[in-house]
Amino acid sequence: QVQLRPPDAADRTPLLEVRMPLTEGSTDLAATERATMTDAAEARAQELECLRSMYEGELRELDGGALLEVDIPISLADEGVLVACGAQSARVRHLALVLRVGVSPNYPLTSAPDFALVSAWLDARTHARLLSELIAEWEAVREPILVGWV
Repeated sequence: QVQLRPPDAADRTPLLEVRMPLTEGSTDLAATERATMTDAAEARAQELECLRSMYEGELRELDGGALLEVDIPISLADEGVLVACGAQSARVRHLALVLRVGVSPNYPLTSAPDFALVSAWLDARTHARLLSELIAEWEAVREPILVGWV
């Protein structure tokens, strides 16, 4: 529907106004965006509940749940690895890696989680490769992925 309006200096109404009536099968973009945001919120809530039940005691919720941290234990070979520091040495059989995650309102539907791997022992090259692999995993599925990462 098109309406032409006469120019009026006091009136800031556009001279030409186009209104498209919604027909069967057309969508209201704002309603679609609200539905998408609701879907994303529901998916995040379900994933968080799964993480809580699977990693009870290991999952830390920071900033009111906006940031999550979980320890990922890494077991080395039976004999472990000999680590030396100065004159002292120790055999290490277990290492810890911390996955720190923040999720945007668009996760998991249109954006990957914001995340970091925290470790004192991981070298920069391996760290960068792991980050790249985790992003690639999310891009391949574009759905809740945190449970799979842990």
